[in-house]
Amino acid sequence: MGRLIKYLAHISIIILCLSHHIAFGQVQSDIQDIMIKTIPKEKVVVHLNDKLLLTGDTFYYKVFCLSEQTNQLSDISKIVYVELIGENSNALFNQKLKLVNGMASGDYFISSDIKTGNYKLIAYTKWMINNPQNSFFVKDIYIINPYIPTSNLLKNTSENDKSVKIQIRKTRSVQSGITKNVGVQLKTDFDIYKPRSRVLLELDNTFGTSMYGNYTVSVKKIDSVEVETANSVELKKAINTTNTFYLPELRGEIVSGYVVSKDHDSVIPNKIVALSIPGKNYVYKNVLTDKFGVFYFNLDERYTNSECVLQILDPDRNDYKIVLDGSQFKYFGTLKFQKIQLSSNIQNWVQNQSIYNQIENAYSASKLDSILPLSFLKPFYEKPSITYVLDDYKRFSTLKETFTEVIEGGFVRRHKGVNKLIVRRNNVSTFNPYDERDPLILLDGVLIQDSEYILNYDASKIEKVSLVKEIYFYGPSIFNGIIDITTKKGDFYLPPKVDGISYLNLDIPKERREYYQPNYDNNGQMLKRIPDYRSQLLWEPNIDLKSKSKSIEFYTSDLEGTFEIQFEGYTLNGAHVNSKSYFKVKN
Repeated sequence: MGRLIKYLAHISIIILCLSHHIAFGQVQSDIQDIMIKTIPKEKVVVHLNDKLLLTGDTFYYKVFCLSEQTNQLSDISKIVYVELIGENSNALFNQKLKLVNGMASGDYFISSDIKTGNYKLIAYTKWMINNPQNSFFVKDIYIINPYIPTSNLLKNTSENDKSVKIQIRKTRSVQSGITKNVGVQLKTDFDIYKPRSRVLLELDNTFGTSMYGNYTVSVKKIDSVEVETANSVELKKAINTTNTFYLPELRGEIVSGYVVSKDHDSVIPNKIVALSIPGKNYVYKNVLTDKFGVFYFNLDERYTNSECVLQILDPDRNDYKIVLDGSQFKYFGTLKFQKIQLSSNIQNWVQNQSIYNQIENAYSASKLDSILPLSFLKPFYEKPSITYVLDDYKRFSTLKETFTEVIEGGFVRRHKGVNKLIVRRNNVSTFNPYDERDPLILLDGVLIQDSEYILNYDASKIEKVSLVKEIYFYGPSIFNGIIDITTKKGDFYLPPKVDGISYLNLDIPKERREYYQPNYDNNGQMLKRIPDYRSQLLWEPNIDLKSKSKSIEFYTSDLEGTFEIQFEGYTLNGAHVNSKSYFKVKN
């Protein structure tokens, strides 16, 4: 209940602010000050499975979005952005993740076209960008690619060299079963295991309710390879050079912009802007521009198509244009990269690890992760008046013929020399002041304002036609019914160069995964001929600890050596917990 009250309070503040002065996508300074003082600041922390990666490795990470004041999980932002940046502002990936209770997790495969070097893992929410003291999280990542020759890298290191050194150095041995940080004891059923053996890990919560929280568990083979830096270059401060104020994404991703006249670039108020993300599970919304021509869309629905179509819903739409606000945070100038040196004594280690990765990736089809199923909302109008599944009727060549011969609830009307699709409403004998309004026509979620575009559309591609046969109020719009046309493949696109349309390429939020785990007790015979060279035995990013103990099972691979169990996360009270334990695999 407490989180709900705080959430509603944040929503109320934003609504109040947006009802006042907004200009060209930027909230005015006095309103900015109110929001910054009232809505709590937040920060992002990312936990990694490793900071040293080779070609063929998979990089795993977990994001915690925390209140800067309390260090507890934040209930403000619902979207977090994660990027891996190389020199010259080269982005290896840009991932958008939905925050669930302030947390998200993701992964990235290190492909063979990524060069050896120092990279920066960046993570932030839009609300963080407004805080110049803590605009984003940054962490150094080091990647080695033995398949792309790089001059002056493989050599003996010098103590006086200021670059990052990656070398094998004899370090103190670790003892099996030893746990650092007694808050949560990590207990395995044995200290030494054979290859392909079951490991039972017990999380023993010695401090009770004070340790309740959310954690990650990583089990990975450790080596004597060491990354040695002369000094840290992970900057914590960024300069917001655009002076743009970012609203917190309280419900989902925000898409914003403004409408201007094509002739004079003057802002146009009170115009309806429609947004479509096409597909079988489409997203359709419309909003009204304010007195400064500004609009905001809040995307809290799930979507699987990166193309977003924006239109001005107006007979004179060709006289206007949509200008979208920039969506990327330009922090690249604040990042400092270091050159790396690879010691000659890691050559055998790199060669062996590369062979293991090649074998693992060659059998990747037998070790697939499971993508957790997505849940999609029903269409915004909930339930149609009637649906025509066209395979249940005689097929006709075009959509126009189909409406004439099959769709009894709709028809084609010739009006002022133009053909229009019309809904035949219920209770037509009753006077209604909205009778002359057009219906809302959607084809795979794409708004169709000119029926002529689709009347000759190949009807064999259409799966069904759904109708709402009543006056329909949606946002600022009033429609004389709804015509919702769905194709078999969900792949309809408007003809190129249609006036009054803007396109936006969205990064699809990364799907949640359940990572592959072999079960040699139940499937040992079936897996007998499949090699197992996993160095990462377990990555479990969402351990919800709300008891005195919790058990986790996983299996060792064919690799021998010492493995580290790392248990890390935050208690419900915001305390950081980091426990480690070790075990050995020996044949």
